[in-house]
Amino acid sequence: MDSEPPYASAGAALARWRAEDPGTRSQDKVGKALVPTVSQAAVSKWEDGSQRPELSRALQLEGLTGGDVSAVSWLYDTTEINALRRAFGFPNLDPNDVADAVTIDRGPEYAQPAPVLP
Repeated sequence: MDSEPPYASAGAALARWRAEDPGTRSQDKVGKALVPTVSQAAVSKWEDGSQRPELSRALQLEGLTGGDVSAVSWLYDTTEINALRRAFGFPNLDPNDVADAVTIDRGPEYAQPAPVLP
């Protein structure tokens, strides 16, 4: 019996979000919108559920997707998420409201807004 990959639900949510606008939300463009960037192949592995993004990238994906793909959906513990949020001065995540968008402040050298795909 085949079992579902561990991150299949989050990966499917990412694929659904991209499918809403495939012209501007390619796997390659999603990968390039993250800091540091990742390859199209990495995004593909996230979508097929066989791998998950690092927590910092999962938080970026949460912000990029407007909360459609939450960091919690990648099976990160709320404690881990909140520890990273505190380290960067973000408010803690309310586990009952995982749709909050995430803003990533990378410091003054990155004064431009984070890339947002339409």
